[in-house]
Amino acid sequence: MTPKAGSSYFSYPKGDFLAVISISIPVPFSFPKKPLEATTIIPIEEMTGRILEIIAPLMVFVSLTIGFLACAVRPAPLEVPGHVRPYDIILTTQSQIAKPYRLGGSSPESGFDCSGLVFWTYAQHGIQLPRTAGEQMDIGQEVGRHELQPGDLVFFKIKGKGFFAFFLKSSLHVGLYTNDGKFVHAPSSGKSVKEDRISNGYWDECYLTARRILGQLPR
Repeated sequence: MTPKAGSSYFSYPKGDFLAVISISIPVPFSFPKKPLEATTIIPIEEMTGRILEIIAPLMVFVSLTIGFLACAVRPAPLEVPGHVRPYDIILTTQSQIAKPYRLGGSSPESGFDCSGLVFWTYAQHGIQLPRTAGEQMDIGQEVGRHELQPGDLVFFKIKGKGFFAFFLKSSLHVGLYTNDGKFVHAPSSGKSVKEDRISNGYWDECYLTARRILGQLPR
């Protein structure tokens, strides 16, 4: 099958099977499944129409399937016991300050990574959060930086460092807001759980967003 230069048709040489043509470019399957007896010309406009007749329903099917899967994997509503107070969350996470960082860790015995600390802290109060920072950023209520309250999850977009920084993807970091512009987090390998200020030059630059798990504090 060869499109003629500067023309509006495809030319099929003698000997081609229409069944083979129908696989590469859609044509009616009712055509005789035998070799062409002579060079056959099919206008591109007609071929395009036949392609669209098949592709359009397929695109609709794919779109509906993606929509269904998106709904199917949407996180279930978070169950939050009414008796849990934001300051209880803060006291729990502050009790882990100085515990070692450990990639994949989510307990005082093993150490913590950033999302593991958040996961463990809320679990002590009967609240089951997702395990990873990316999943944790999809739950709760988004809040502005100047609306932060104790217990809010604060997220940072960490960029790669050094010579290979240009080639490294950004990573997500999460901590728990305590009060007075501070948050507790498990920083990185070789360090320990600590409390930092969001206004610190580094964290200020990396700040991304925040999510609220618990209700509004009484005023």
